[in-house]
Amino acid sequence: KKIKVMALSDLHLGEPEGLLYNNPPNILDIFVDKVSKIAKGGGGIEDGIEELVLIGDIADLSEAKPEDAYANTMDFLKALFKKVHVDKVVYIPGNHDHHLWVEMLESHYGKGYKECTPKTGVSINRPKPLMERCIPTDYKGGVEAYYPFYKVRIDNSIFLFDHGHLFSSFLNKQAGTVSCLEEIEEKTWEFMESIWFQGKKAPLFYRLREMAYDWGRWASLRVSHPTRGVSFKEDSTPVFDDGLRNGVITYLEKMLKLSIYTDDLHLVFGHTHYGGRVLKDDRKI
Repeated sequence: KKIKVMALSDLHLGEPEGLLYNNPPNILDIFVDKVSKIAKGGGGIEDGIEELVLIGDIADLSEAKPEDAYANTMDFLKALFKKVHVDKVVYIPGNHDHHLWVEMLESHYGKGYKECTPKTGVSINRPKPLMERCIPTDYKGGVEAYYPFYKVRIDNSIFLFDHGHLFSSFLNKQAGTVSCLEEIEEKTWEFMESIWFQGKKAPLFYRLREMAYDWGRWASLRVSHPTRGVSFKEDSTPVFDDGLRNGVITYLEKMLKLSIYTDDLHLVFGHTHYGGRVLKDDRKI
């Protein structure tokens, strides 16, 4: 039978150094084949995906040229839709494609981003910028955009899909003390726009930004992994360290007003690039 929800995150399409960059050897085709095999696991006529949830950093607007990011996203969805029937696409922007959310809001409300209220907790049906740049014209299914999360109830369980940048320690430090989603968005959107999106337009600043990132990552790996191992566990960081755990709890309870103790709640997020390789025993959250 059909897959109820398939979630994909952090494809960073358009990034020239990424393995999914649409250039020979075309790893994108291999990836689409893998997704197709998962979706067709049942072998029946009802195969496919009811909801394809794209949880942020899909089109990489901060590392790639926008035209490359959008073209690669279009190529990916064209290839996927040829092999898999998808009833609905849900797009949730992250930090690297936040500018797409800015454009979707401006198009939807007909005003500048600062004047758009609210900026979070909004759903937009078939937003023009997304439809024109990323969705194949012959796709007949539903298309919706949400920010920063999308909630699905299946039986008695709640599945919350969120890119994860707003409860990351980095942006939390940028935001300081906040009391609601709108407030954290107000305090971090300019950073996401100026550093992650606009930053690449100034070649010197972009090179310095990348050098600082590479050096910082090298230094952190030298500290955390003085001798490089080969197993997943040795080569990754726990997804649920105490800092992230506290950030998640604050985000769910304080920002989203969800009870993490009374609901059967499943949080699905990306952003970390660690892929859930190392988990603590307590999987309540």
